[in-house]
This record gives sequence, C-alpha cells and structure tokens, in this order.
Amino acid sequence: MALIRKNGEYVKVNFSNYKIVNGEIIVNLTCYKNKSNRDYEKNNEFKIKNFLLLTDNYISNLKNEIISELKSIFPDEITHNNYSQFEQIYRNYPDLENKINLLREFQNEFIQIKYILDNRAQYTQNLKYINKFTSLGLDENWLHNPVVKTEDITINIGQIASGQITPANIYQQVKTKLVETQDDI
Repeated sequence: MALIRKNGEYVKVNFSNYKIVNGEIIVNLTCYKNKSNRDYEKNNEFKIKNFLLLTDNYISNLKNEIISELKSIFPDEITHNNYSQFEQIYRNYPDLENKINLLREFQNEFIQIKYILDNRAQYTQNLKYINKFTSLGLDENWLHNPVVKTEDITINIGQIASGQITPANIYQQVKTKLVETQDDI
C-alpha cells in the first residue's frame, strides 16, 4: 500500500517499521521521486538481497580456504578460525600473501558496493572484480542508475480508532496525516 503525493512523489508505508510510543503509533515512510523508481527498486529487492548473500558466502569461503591452508602449514600454531591471527604468519608465504591481498581488495570493493546500494549513490569508478561480482548476481545498473529516493520520514499517526493495528488501518491513518495525497491505484 502506498500513496502518491500531488507532486508525483511516491510514498511507501513501511509497515514492518512501526513502533508504539506512549500509546501512539510511529510509522516510517519512504518517499521516491516517482512510482517508477519504487517499482524499479521493488523489482530488484530480491535480486540485491541474493547478490549480497552470495557474495558474503563467497568471501566466507575464501577466508575458510586461507585458514585451511594456514592450518596445514602451521597445524600447532593455528587454534581458531581467527583471521587476524594469521597476519604475521602469511608474510613468509608469497602465494598465501597474494590470496590474502586479493581477498582484502575484493572485500573493500564489496564494502563500496554495499554502501552504494544502501545509500543509493551513483558509482562512477571501475571495479577491479566486476566480473566476479556480476557472476554473483550484481547488475551494474544498480550502481550506475540507482533508485532515486527523496527521503525517509518518520511520523506520529496517533492512535487507531478501532484499536486494531493492521496495515489497512495504519495506511488510512497515514493518509489522513499526509496532506494532498491520493491512493496508488
């Protein structure tokens, strides 16, 4: 359920983000430049979550491979899967050092991508590992043409007359609080 403001802005009611404070309902709203921006985001939400999950798993697997390799070289010295413990050891093994440096670079690029996706920023630099990211599900369009979100709003919609907190009742209450809106048909 959503509303469209007279200026064409699309307002999504985040039903999962409401809270009750002193008996009154506080709701989070997300505003988009227009409905097509929200539709674009909605159509890609699952794909983005899947990409993030696959990439996290990929990084975790790379770390586990490095840890296993270190444990095989130093079986008595490696006691935990604590990645930072290996910092001093790997420097004597160039192949291992290369793997760790590649992992760090990949992680840094992944952090940049997550920032871009979370903040809907436009990315203009080249990614060294773009082919690997796309094989994990990244759509480069997400980086170069981000969804235009104008703002997040938190509003107090008061109490619901019927006392039943349902998405439909929250929606109606939000509609009365926001002026100059129409239903999204």
